[in-house]
Amino acid sequence: MKVGILGGSFDPIHNGHLLMAQYAIEELQLDQVIFLPTFKPPHKMGDKLSKFSDRVNMLELAFDKREDFVLSTLESERPGLGYTYDSLKIFAKKYPGAELFFLIGSDSLMYIEKWYRSEDLLREFFFGVAPRPGRSKKELEATINRLAVDYGAKIYLLDSPYIEISSTGLRQRVKEARPLKYHLPESVEEYIYEQMLYK
Repeated sequence: MKVGILGGSFDPIHNGHLLMAQYAIEELQLDQVIFLPTFKPPHKMGDKLSKFSDRVNMLELAFDKREDFVLSTLESERPGLGYTYDSLKIFAKKYPGAELFFLIGSDSLMYIEKWYRSEDLLREFFFGVAPRPGRSKKELEATINRLAVDYGAKIYLLDSPYIEISSTGLRQRVKEARPLKYHLPESVEEYIYEQMLYK
């Protein structure tokens, strides 16, 4: 079994997240992608996130009953900060024998050695990396090759399109009363307006 895990604030989830998951399923031949919304992200301690329940509701609306997109509320159920390594170890116990692929953007890849227990993370788990604007394919491949040599990391570069949508930008669009159409699923857009998020 092959399982992808896509973590993030998802505040809100948008089409960039969904496309990344779709390409990962196709190219890595994943059986499912688990979306893992952060609860207490260590790298965003000063940021004010929307309520966890709202972010979970938006994820469920975005999935539109797809069985290969799965929601996990793991990070809200355990104490302390939500470190990626700790979460992946829990999933490894939950899916014994499965190949776990942590899905990240190329911007995160460039700083992964600064993450909590990064050496263990790179040695123990697979990675699927989606390209982001600002990094050439040659630069990404060089980084992937270096991490493979230094840590034995197994990192796969996805052939997915550059999607320049950010949750930060979408929150700003709401504040400015600009439309969200085509940036995220209509059901999520409706929820944002109904719940008056990001005002």
